[in-house]
Amino acid sequence: MEASLTITIIGTVLTAIGTFVTIYYSFVVRKYKREISEELNRVDLIKVTESLKNAQNETRKIMYQISPNPHGRSKAAIINSIQKSIDDSLAKIKLDESNEELRIRIIEAQQALRDYVQANDSNKDLISEFHKLLQHCISIAKTNANIILGK
Repeated sequence: MEASLTITIIGTVLTAIGTFVTIYYSFVVRKYKREISEELNRVDLIKVTESLKNAQNETRKIMYQISPNPHGRSKAAIINSIQKSIDDSLAKIKLDESNEELRIRIIEAQQALRDYVQANDSNKDLISEFHKLLQHCISIAKTNANIILGK
């Protein structure tokens, strides 16, 4: 009887130790999962910043155009490129509270671009406003990425 009681006690103790080790590692895994998620969000914000910078550079081609086809491309092709950059940016933004302001500002910029297109170049202030909105979006994306990084 004593041998079976000893084996039962040892088995119970080992099971309890195993349970505590499992619980400990589940907390460690959660921490790593959160860190990985934050890092992926930061990388996405950096990609968003790059897409918005591309859109901003394309916008400058329209703002400072001298000929009807700035830089050898039609204005429609440039606007399509800008819209693609904005769409890519919106697709990369993680849907959570920390990026809500950025998403709202990018949508405002997108609407400003639509307003410019609908005005048929008759209002150059609209493209300037769009450019300012893009710059604001870039600043927000950089700030959010730095917050994640802990700066």
